[in-house]
Amino acid sequence: MSQTFDCLILGAGPVGMVCALALRQKGFSVAWVEATAPQLDPKACDTEDSRCFALSHDVLTFLHAVGVDCPYVPIHRVKLSHAKDQNHSHPYGFSSEEGHVPFLGTVIPSSMLWKNLRTLCHDIPQYCPATVRTWEKTSKGWNLILDTGDSLKASLVLGADGRHSAMRARFAPAGRGWTFPQKALVFSFAPFSLTCAYEHFFSGGSLALLPLPNDTGAGVWIGPPQDLESLNLKEAVSDLLGNPIACIRAQQVFSLSCQRFSPITFYHAVLLGDAAQVLHPIAGQGLNVGLRGVQFLVQHLSHQRALGLDWASMSSLRIYEHHWKKHSWPLYALSNALVYGLSLKNIPGLWLLASAGLQHSSRFRRWLAYHAAGQAF
Repeated sequence: MSQTFDCLILGAGPVGMVCALALRQKGFSVAWVEATAPQLDPKACDTEDSRCFALSHDVLTFLHAVGVDCPYVPIHRVKLSHAKDQNHSHPYGFSSEEGHVPFLGTVIPSSMLWKNLRTLCHDIPQYCPATVRTWEKTSKGWNLILDTGDSLKASLVLGADGRHSAMRARFAPAGRGWTFPQKALVFSFAPFSLTCAYEHFFSGGSLALLPLPNDTGAGVWIGPPQDLESLNLKEAVSDLLGNPIACIRAQQVFSLSCQRFSPITFYHAVLLGDAAQVLHPIAGQGLNVGLRGVQFLVQHLSHQRALGLDWASMSSLRIYEHHWKKHSWPLYALSNALVYGLSLKNIPGLWLLASAGLQHSSRFRRWLAYHAAGQAF
């Protein structure tokens, strides 16, 4: 069976599903291929992990524009502290007022976002489970032969199939990156009824606490793997908040790495999300970068098509890549600077300089709020 689409998305994760919704909203015909995800049943969320997605204010605005609407708790302030600071019980911070936005961002449980996206995407053609067996280049794009026997023609193929992307492996762009000598322990806890986020840095890692709906919180402990066995989460969270918590649940452990690939655009093909760039979670910007990449791409493609240009051509896609790299690089650099400067290496004097800036420089606080709210894009 052969079908033709404007865009074919490989991968049905959050980036792939949001991309499909945004493209369809702009009038592109779209479908996707997914190797492992279940059918798009809103009830099929029990197998998803318990992680949460941090979304900046501007990314949440984009999601609302394409119809995604999940309950959330707005984060108005971020409080930062370091174990080297004797006054870490009184953290420094920056606020949404300094960023001139209603709020800096929010945190949404993975299962909640998945359920919402699946409800919205139920009528988009899907091929699942299926993998691409053969790529056939045509004069106007690609003809993909799936292992199910389906033949799919598309002017543009978008790889949103994650950090172990099969599409990226096919095009083999140059990449650089490394694995961090840390693990991430993700958990939820209660009660937590504040609208601020905490990030505490210590030798070898950090502890982030974020608000969730229903007076609960999400936490991410990042540190040396050997410290996991002796870690007392309730004590660490209670110390940072200044009051005891009732319970901790839903714990999962993940390895950490960062990667960046170039190029990410090829003949009628683009890499998106973690297929293009993987960030350390210390700044909570991984999904934000992926979704802003989707927003840039959809805006660019629709503008090119409105002008009557070949929107899927190499020259068109390279314009997008230049724009995306220009705006995503600072967050990549900032994430790595936080990891090496404030947790892994504990560069002498860096926290002293940062805390002085947070105390005395309104310009520095505005800069942090500007990036946290997603306005750097």
